[in-house]
Amino acid sequence: MLRATIVIGALGSVSAGKVQVVTGNLASPDSYNSINSVPDTLVGGIKASFDKVFKVGSEDVKFAAQFEANDFANLHSPDNLKEVSASGTYALDVATPGWTTHADAHPFKLGYNLAHKMKNGVTALKLTASTYGAAVKAMANTDGKAALQSVSYGYGVKVPGGELTIDNEFEFHGRWGADSVYKFALGGWGVTTSVSQPFSPVMPDLEVATNHEVAAGRSILSSVTVGPESSGGVYSNAQLSYADKKLQPGATWEATVAQPLTKLRGTKLTMKRSWSF
Repeated sequence: MLRATIVIGALGSVSAGKVQVVTGNLASPDSYNSINSVPDTLVGGIKASFDKVFKVGSEDVKFAAQFEANDFANLHSPDNLKEVSASGTYALDVATPGWTTHADAHPFKLGYNLAHKMKNGVTALKLTASTYGAAVKAMANTDGKAALQSVSYGYGVKVPGGELTIDNEFEFHGRWGADSVYKFALGGWGVTTSVSQPFSPVMPDLEVATNHEVAAGRSILSSVTVGPESSGGVYSNAQLSYADKKLQPGATWEATVAQPLTKLRGTKLTMKRSWSF
């Protein structure tokens, strides 16, 4: 991990970080075929982020390094350092409006993210400008690409028993936007329904997701997704997760089971532990 040490040292002492460890598929018989497959089953992947925040004038600038390993045997490979970045947000020091509760309801906010990919050496600048729930995203990179990524609008309002949110987004893809996608999401009372419709004449991707807190720090999440297969036909998957922040102080444990609804095989069971430092 020489490269990671050099980068993090150049950013100053690490002030914050997060680590996530996820198992392989515990429900797969192939995970236990040999003693050599057990380590990759118990530790299927590790993600870690390290960041340091500096004060530049009156604004915060966050420098971060992203680490990811998907193979237990190559855990110490220098190639696991994926990205280094600098990001921040500038916002007008004025009160947010009272007529919407949306997360992007601020009168004006400009966010930026300058990231360098270690594998291909590409550096990209992403900008997001938002006002009263409307947002525009654009990017440019050292490969010579510059594009408008998306435009969106979201609205939120308090309702009996919670909050109702509506989000609309156009993502621009392809030449002259020919492969663009329209996304719509409706959320409220712990249920979010999302529709993703490409401009091409195919059926949309549909997801219905729920998130309910069954006790303080303990939640059950579920989702059902339906959409077109790239090779033809339709896919349909169901997922159920249990997240627990009380089992161990400072850590979150999560168990997830995923099942294709169009076939009996393909069940996936994983465990994940996340913690910050």
